[in-house]
Amino acid sequence: MKESQASQTAYIVARGVLSTIKNPEFLKLVDNNWATAYTEILSLSSGGQKYLQQLDSSVHKKVQSLLEWAILPSVSLHYVLRKKYIEEYCRRLIDQKLITQVVNLGAGFDTLAYRLSSEYPQINFIEIDYPATQQEKLLALQNHRQFNKNLHLLPVDFTHQNLESELSQFQAFDTNEATLFISEGVIMYLKETEAISLFNTLKTVTKNKVFFIFTAASPTVEHGLRGFLLKQYLKSKNEPFLWLQTPNELKSFLTTQNYMLQDVINAQYFKKHYLPLYQGYLQQNEYIAITENIEKDT
Repeated sequence: MKESQASQTAYIVARGVLSTIKNPEFLKLVDNNWATAYTEILSLSSGGQKYLQQLDSSVHKKVQSLLEWAILPSVSLHYVLRKKYIEEYCRRLIDQKLITQVVNLGAGFDTLAYRLSSEYPQINFIEIDYPATQQEKLLALQNHRQFNKNLHLLPVDFTHQNLESELSQFQAFDTNEATLFISEGVIMYLKETEAISLFNTLKTVTKNKVFFIFTAASPTVEHGLRGFLLKQYLKSKNEPFLWLQTPNELKSFLTTQNYMLQDVINAQYFKKHYLPLYQGYLQQNEYIAITENIEKDT
């Protein structure tokens, strides 16, 4: 990734979400605010405009479908499903008054805080991301929406900056608040030592309860021909998977870090609760882990 350019992964996920919810079969999964918010963010940069144009190109649609089928089938639909669940979980914690702060780590072009900051003015929302990626979201906020005082953007380049140091020094972050940390599509790219550092940071940077919801991937993602193609694709992007865990392996790891694995949300959950009549394939390898630290009480 060039320092002056936004993350290509952020663009790809945004395009995947938009392409999925353009399908009448899946539009019911989300409300119109999703499409509006993603379009607002992508429309203000040349890179984003390119991806928006691809949504209307039959050639790009076919190429994208073929690439997805070959490497990670139904991954675009998976993006929508995992974001839908994470939003429901976030709303549930807020409505139950279990949290007063939400921090999205590596937010990319995700629109959760972008949208919910207006709906929940009593909640403190913070997004942390690579500076160039975050700059595009900032432009969208300045041009399309009221910049709510409870929404804060913290640019961090993790190759040069330390999360604990940057977050603890960030005035908008309140160490006394019960906090939900969110991380999509990040954990599997970390080394185990980096993952340990992340879990420790989330505990030490706060003085209150920590809820952490994140996506993880099973080692089976690297099996077979698709696994080989995926490895080559990630290698070409210089973004290889470094830390893959089954749910049972993750549960054992979390115990050593003084976290409790509360639940695992996978394709079977998505099928039952969101798409009971859907007959197509659902992504099996990535799952959502719901955790809480067990050292602090509210």
